[in-house]
Amino acid sequence: MLLPLSVMRPPEFNTGIQIGLWTRNYLCAIFDQLTPAGDTLLHEAAYFGTQDIAELIGHHFPHILTKTNIQGDTPLHVAARSKSWDVVNLILSQSCMQNKEEGIVTRLSNEYGNTALHEAVFSKNLDGITLLFQADQCVAHCLNKSGQSPLYLAVLTKDKEIVDILLEAPFPEDKPPPNCHGNSPLHAAIYTRNAVLLKEMVAKKTELMYLRDEDGGTPLHYAAATGYVEGVGILLKKSTLTALEWNTKGQLPIHLASRWGHVEVVKELLHQEWPNSRVLLNKKGQNILHIAVKKAQENVVKYVLNMKKQQLINFNEKDKNGNTALHLASEKVIPTILFCLTRDRRIDVNILNNEGLTAGDILMLKCETPMTLKPLGQCLSYLILHSVGAPLSNKGRRLLSMRGVEPKVDLIRDRVNTLMLVAMLIATVTFAAVFTVPGGVYSSDDPNPHKRGMPVLANRSMFKTFVLFDTVAMCSSIFGSFTLFWAKVGDYHVAIRSYFASLYMVYTALVMMTLAFVAAVHLVVSNIWWLANLVTLIGILFISLILGFGVLEVFPYGTLMPLLGPVRELLIRALYRELDIAITISLTVGNMITLALLPMCVAFMAAVSLVVTNIPCLSILITLIGIFFFNFPTSFLVPFWSYTFNYHDPVFTCLYCVNSTISSLGFPSHSMVIK
Repeated sequence: MLLPLSVMRPPEFNTGIQIGLWTRNYLCAIFDQLTPAGDTLLHEAAYFGTQDIAELIGHHFPHILTKTNIQGDTPLHVAARSKSWDVVNLILSQSCMQNKEEGIVTRLSNEYGNTALHEAVFSKNLDGITLLFQADQCVAHCLNKSGQSPLYLAVLTKDKEIVDILLEAPFPEDKPPPNCHGNSPLHAAIYTRNAVLLKEMVAKKTELMYLRDEDGGTPLHYAAATGYVEGVGILLKKSTLTALEWNTKGQLPIHLASRWGHVEVVKELLHQEWPNSRVLLNKKGQNILHIAVKKAQENVVKYVLNMKKQQLINFNEKDKNGNTALHLASEKVIPTILFCLTRDRRIDVNILNNEGLTAGDILMLKCETPMTLKPLGQCLSYLILHSVGAPLSNKGRRLLSMRGVEPKVDLIRDRVNTLMLVAMLIATVTFAAVFTVPGGVYSSDDPNPHKRGMPVLANRSMFKTFVLFDTVAMCSSIFGSFTLFWAKVGDYHVAIRSYFASLYMVYTALVMMTLAFVAAVHLVVSNIWWLANLVTLIGILFISLILGFGVLEVFPYGTLMPLLGPVRELLIRALYRELDIAITISLTVGNMITLALLPMCVAFMAAVSLVVTNIPCLSILITLIGIFFFNFPTSFLVPFWSYTFNYHDPVFTCLYCVNSTISSLGFPSHSMVIK
């Protein structure tokens, strides 16, 4: 009969076992304790690189090797991040002895999805990277929660040694190359514009070119979208087939380049051999001209219209909705794009889309108000299409008549009242100018009876010019005022026509009144040649601006007058900007009012000082008062304009210099901080 083992053993032996078990449990309780951050003693040993303590804990308490803190970091994460390569080696050795599946600890990820190799790459721990890579090469392709692999991060660090090590990693067998990456390492090289690493990776691992991002795009898609011309050239040199691959949205790399306005990338891609124009279409049936127009990339539109390989692009290509590029430009209401398209004779303005509408129909139907009351961009677009004879289809006319847009009678009535007020003011001023002619008139008791009451400067050529322009201005304003009376009859359409007929007459009156004023001032100061010429030059400058904006409405916009193309384009750009039109016009009007008011104040001050010039004290006092009050508007205007204009603006520079000069003389000035 066998006795129990406890009976056969001596009592001292059993007591030793109990003490050993108690000691182990006590030590286990100590080593299992956590810091407020969830770190074990092994985490701390890994952080400080104390190999002896790490070896003791890892050997006797192997379960701590995979313990995680509140951020999900294992001791291996901490050791890799802290560049403790000896602790990394120790943990890897202990892990291999305790786990049958070699390398399992290397694939554990923290809360951010980073493995220990991710952390080693972040800290550029070359020794740790080598150890981790030798233990498990496949982890080089593991993705964190941002879709980034250690190889991707290595490229971001621009460390060639790390990249060379990780490039040796094979792709996982359970994931084919096109799907094993959230972002290809080539994406990182393109992002950092690192042509050296890009060439090396493409040469060593060509399969990286076919990795897809979350949108299904290849590295060539990304290079084209970011405008990296050199990267596009490197990728195309290795394989031109990637230029024909769609992403999940059905777009080629050249479509992305057109979308973001990268003309140089478009040029590089179009230099390749393309079978035919149909290859360059996306899933919506749109070519690069469609996309550039839709995204308002004017530089791409101009290049496509003027490029040499015209056979690659059908300028009248229809997408799946039957829309050409001109249809899309009308839908987006972009005058500058419409101007570029309509100047090209190859653009057909008569094409109907699948709904039976022309580009003109789309523009008219998009507007909710009559064309005469539209915002500036829509008016310009209408004038551009109308000038090239863009027709309205029968369906478009029918839809416009059925839409029944209610006329904004109140708006046109307000405009009529404002225009009538301007016309009457011009008539009043020009009428009074005839009886207060420059130079005055001969007195009624003049010895020569033929000269009595006649203008003194009547024989001067400038006087005759003044009278002629003043008469035309007077008659034009009176005729415009008379025409506006028809706008009061109550019929909306009659009011519209009367308003625009009067608008042209008032415009003519303003031009003539300006010319009459310049002629009068020139006549008065004709004895001072430089002042007379300066006044004439200023008048010519402003008259040119007024007439320039008039050209925009008078001349056609199409190909009828090609010599005026650059002028028309410049004027369209001056009126239509990417900024809000209302803000632009408000600032322009504000500038002109300011430029008019400030010289007027100076002129008034000079005139008063001249009148009291015989009283020196009073003259000096008035001059000082004028300088004091003139300083206030400039002090307020300069800080405001500093946010509105760049510092090369001549008006801003002039005001700033005036304000600084006045302040330097000791007069009060508001403090300004020019940012």
